[in-house]
Amino acid sequence: MRKIAVIGDSTSVLGFKPIGVTAYSIDDPAEVIEIWPAVVAADYAIIFMTEPVFESAQALIKELETRPTPAILAIPSTAGSIGAGRRYIKNLMERAVGASIKGK
Repeated sequence: MRKIAVIGDSTSVLGFKPIGVTAYSIDDPAEVIEIWPAVVAADYAIIFMTEPVFESAQALIKELETRPTPAILAIPSTAGSIGAGRRYIKNLMERAVGASIKGK
């Protein structure tokens, strides 16, 4: 069975541990750069990131876009959503279609 990881602040990732998800707790979103080599080497199928971490990791995520795994998904932190996941998906759709897609 493939593994799942979550990266974010300690409060946001705490709830994932009891269900068997590997949690990487970082105090500052920029710290994702330091743990990224270990996360990628662990061969996760899915990596959840809180939106602040997701925004800090854009260059790292871009390096993996052509690989089938891991799927990297932005999730809101306990502080709430900042729209990073929505913006990323919108950008991917625009690149795939070649035009902006209006939505509600």
